Amino acid sequence: MAYQRFISVDFELCGNVQGVAMKPYTYVEANKLGIVGKMMNTEKGTIRGTIQGSRPQIENMKNYLVCRGSPYSSVSKATFTNEHEVVHREYSKFTIDPTDWFPDDDRFAPPIGNGYLATNVFSDAIYVDGVFNGYREDSHRARIPSTASIRVTSGAISEVYRLDMRNGVFIHKANLSNCEVEAQYFAHRLFPNLLIVLIKLMKTSSSHTCLNVHLHLNTGKSSPDFGLEQKMVNINNTRYQYGPIVQPETNSSALPTIHHYWTHAPKSLSLTASEKSHTFKFITSIHTNKTRASNGYSTALAMSADELYWLHSKVSVCQLFIDGSSFL
Repeated sequence: MAYQRFISVDFELCGNVQGVAMKPYTYVEANKLGIVGKMMNTEKGTIRGTIQGSRPQIENMKNYLVCRGSPYSSVSKATFTNEHEVVHREYSKFTIDPTDWFPDDDRFAPPIGNGYLATNVFSDAIYVDGVFNGYREDSHRARIPSTASIRVTSGAISEVYRLDMRNGVFIHKANLSNCEVEAQYFAHRLFPNLLIVLIKLMKTSSSHTCLNVHLHLNTGKSSPDFGLEQKMVNINNTRYQYGPIVQPETNSSALPTIHHYWTHAPKSLSLTASEKSHTFKFITSIHTNKTRASNGYSTALAMSADELYWLHSKVSVCQLFIDGSSFL
């Protein structure tokens, strides 16, 4: 076990701040400076948060926040308070050992969730917090056909599956004859109505030829829990469906409606002859409020794959320490 010491400082920025637009940019710039931090949009025109790092890093970040803000904002006032030293116990292993075997039964597949959305990896179902269907004793979590169960189906020479507990992501790597594929699956920690799939293709040969990798989307059968109606959204290969549950739990219960936006998964992904690698981004945004579902999707669409992953992995890292007999 190692110990890491760093400085933590709270901040408040006031000015022409446009909330969500500022957060991704500031996080990514912080990452380039080597700073771990968290930021929270508390109200229009104000952002509060915490920056953490060494003394030089903290000074660089203060200067950045005061002078730059973001491309979408100008900061009129910056306040830094509660400076203190933090000692962090760093553990070397937060990843379940990789395996070349994946269970055939969805019930034994690893779950990914953030408290609002959840799914079992490669399963045909997504579930939303508080959305149930069925009368009285028949009430159960309402199943939404999964749009995040995207899997490479091209013949793999070898495959490895890994669950990264620290960063909250499931990773599937496949070696093909002419490329390597790495797929990351996670329920976003900062944007709880998002499920994200990132698939990176990397050529392993120097051949300047086009490359195609086949995909399979496991949506399963249509759900009997919702009366869903699908509409086309003519932007960035986006799909949209909405609908209420079929049966409330009691005679006086409401019929919650889900709004579901997602990136349509094609039958295959391609690299051009000149491309060596590329990361493809697939977004699923679900909420009972249409505006929140739409805004979440648009926000994710505007970010790069690296931004989405970095925001997810750094926003709320926490640990649970247990003392006593490891055998028990």
